[in-house]
Formats: sequence, structure tokens, C-alpha cells
Amino acid sequence: MSAPYSLTWEKPPADRGSSPQRPRRGTAYVHRKRARRVPRGVWLATSRSHSLDDLHDHARFAGNDVVEQPRWIKQLALALGAGAYAGIPVWKGAQHWSRIAVPVAYALWYKQIRPMMPSNGVSQRALVKVADARAGFADGVTGQHCRPKVSTLARITGLDERTVQRASLALRLLGCATEVMRGRLRTKQERLASWAMGDRSRGWASVWALHVPRPAVDNSRDERGLWKPVFLELSPHPRRGSISVEKVPFRRNSPTGSCPQPSPTDAEAGWRPPMNGGASRPAQKRQSSQGRRNAGVDEAGRLLAARWLADGQTPAWAGRHTPRGWARVLAGPAAHGWTPADLNMALHEWVHVGGNWCPATPYKPIGLLATVIAWHGDLADPPAAAERAREAAERAAERAALASERAANAAKDVVKASPAHRAAARQAFAEAERVRRRGRPVE
Repeated sequence: MSAPYSLTWEKPPADRGSSPQRPRRGTAYVHRKRARRVPRGVWLATSRSHSLDDLHDHARFAGNDVVEQPRWIKQLALALGAGAYAGIPVWKGAQHWSRIAVPVAYALWYKQIRPMMPSNGVSQRALVKVADARAGFADGVTGQHCRPKVSTLARITGLDERTVQRASLALRLLGCATEVMRGRLRTKQERLASWAMGDRSRGWASVWALHVPRPAVDNSRDERGLWKPVFLELSPHPRRGSISVEKVPFRRNSPTGSCPQPSPTDAEAGWRPPMNGGASRPAQKRQSSQGRRNAGVDEAGRLLAARWLADGQTPAWAGRHTPRGWARVLAGPAAHGWTPADLNMALHEWVHVGGNWCPATPYKPIGLLATVIAWHGDLADPPAAAERAREAAERAAERAALASERAANAAKDVVKASPAHRAAARQAFAEAERVRRRGRPVE
């Protein structure tokens, strides 16, 4: 697998592109392409670029000077020949080449190529401008067939032509572009042929291939991208060597044929002869560590840790441990009724009130939280207790206001209607019934 960039600059290979020792001139040929369909009369403005013989076959004046558009256009083109782009890599896209590959290559290798450009220095800003302009003329898939004129690049970038030439030289030395064919003047036969087709150009522009710098080979990884070990074999063991063998009596490996026997007091002192070739820890330490692994987990602390990890305000680094791992440090806060909001509030106060620094990825998250809880001090006073009391008071006030509003509405509904109201209601109902029988709508 190859690394994207190398810190050491290497001169671009000489077997690619055009050079004074191996110039590439190309071969001119007549390129016939289909004309673009434009509205009637518009093509008259562009007909000057074609010969009169070509237009004579298609021109047909009738009525209000409406002519038929040509179907084919002949142009003189230059073929580079077979193998012109052999050994030249392709790019990963115009934006990646001009905005990532070129600035990175400039930052890494410009100081090394600057002595090769006497009085031709160029800034990174100008280089990126020229790279953006060149990328617009290259093939979108391969980055090849880029042949704009220097004057065209100068007009697009707003720089002078000499700056564009210096930027092109820097791109070639940085290995970001290869000049496949150097620009030249047209021969007499080529000029006559182009003039016959209405082309007044007198030269051919240089042809470039845009690509990323050739990467350096990195043999520290395998084909799957995994690190390869520097030494395939580990260091030999002082007794058994680098290869594990079956257990044999120590007497067979002893040069004298005798094996030292431990005394009866050795086992009582916590020492026994090494059976697997390595040092042995005292039995008391092994039992204590095994007891810690099998120790019970505080259930309240584990439940608080599970709720804290599920909270949306909890930092991302808390997910590096399971609720079982957080249970021990959260046993005390859980016994005093802490909530996930209390833990997050304690972290916030430790940073903004205490003026402490909290890294984005702590080295020991459990130790950091234990430090924050110890800094808070009184576990009986959770950090978010006052906020919860305020919210509870607001909810109680809202419930009381809603209850009083419902009681007032119920009192209005219970009011009995007076005899006058009942008489008016009966009269309105009778009038509506009379109008309905007549078939007229009620106004």
C-alpha cells in the first residue's frame, strides 16, 4: 500500500512527457465534427471561421436571407501519437487536484525546488489560481488533454502571462503536471491548411496532463492496510527460546543432571519454582486482584451510569466504558439521589466555574469524573437540585392556574337559565321551525 505523499522531494521521471532530448511534435490531421444546432441567422456570425467551399454546399439563400446551417465542420487538429500518456497517472478530480494536491505539494516541496527556479518564484495563491484555471480545460475523468493558451489562462486568472508561465514551471517541478507536448509554431503546410479552413492561428498550444504527485512506496503495511511486524519472531525466551515446547523436567535440561528442590518453608513464604519459565507473583497479590475482579457491582451506581450514558448531554468520551465500569465511581452520587443532569452540571461547573481544563478525549475518563465529584464536595447537595426545584415550582404554578381556570369555566356552565332566557329560546326555535316549513332559509 502506498502513502499519499512523501516528505522528500524527488525529481519527476524523465521518461514521461516532452523534453529537449525527446521532443514530441505531433501530427496534424483534419478533424471533422458535427456542427451545433443554433437558431436561424445566428450561425452567420460564426460562418467566418469556415471556408467558403464548405459553406457553398450548405448555403441556400431564400426569402429574408434565411440560410441552411452546415451539418459538419472541418478543423485542423494535432494528434499526439500512440503512447503519449504512458506512465502518467490520472487525477482524482479537478477540485481535489487544484485545492488539495497542489497546495500540499507546494507546502512540502517548494523550498526544495526554489533553487531550480532562479528569478521565477511564485506564490501559493497565484499557483492555486493557475491550477484552478487549468483544471477547467482538462478531461474530467483522467486530467489529460489540457491545452489552453497562456493568454487564455492569464485572462481567466487576472495574472500576467509571465506569472502563468512561472506557475506552470512550478507545477511541473512539483510533479503535479506533465507537459506531454511542448507548444510550437505551425509549419508552412499546417498554416496553409488551417487558413483554407478559416483558422488564422499560427501555433499549437502545449498539451498538459494534470495528476497528483507520484506517491512514495510504504512497505510497512500489507495488502489489507494492516501494519507489518518489523521482526517476524519475538525475542527468544531465556529458558525455552523463541519456540514453545512441551513441559519437560528441569533435570533433563540441567547440565549437571540435578534439580534444586524447594524447601518446606518456600511455599509458606509465598514462593514456588517457576513452572512456565517466568517469574511468579506472590500468592497474596494474586488472590487480592482476583477478588477485585469478582467483587460485586453497585446496582444503584450501575443504573445511574446507564441513564447517564443514554442522556443526550453526556460527553462522547463517557462511552469508552460500560455502565459496569462506571458503577464504582458513581456509587456515592447514586446513593444521594443524583441524576444524569447532576453529573453533566458538575462537569460544566468544574470547567466554567472552577477554571479547570477538560480535554476532548481524557486519558482516564473514570479518574476525571472521580476528580470532578471530589471537587464538588458535598454529595448531599446535587448540582442541579436548585434547577429541579425551580422547574417543579413552575410546574406547580402552571397546574394551579389551569385548575383555577377549569373551576371558573365549570361555574359558568352550572349557572341556571332564567325564565326570560327560556322564553326567548322557545320563541327562536318556533320561528326557525316556521321558516323551515315554508322552505325559506333562516336569516
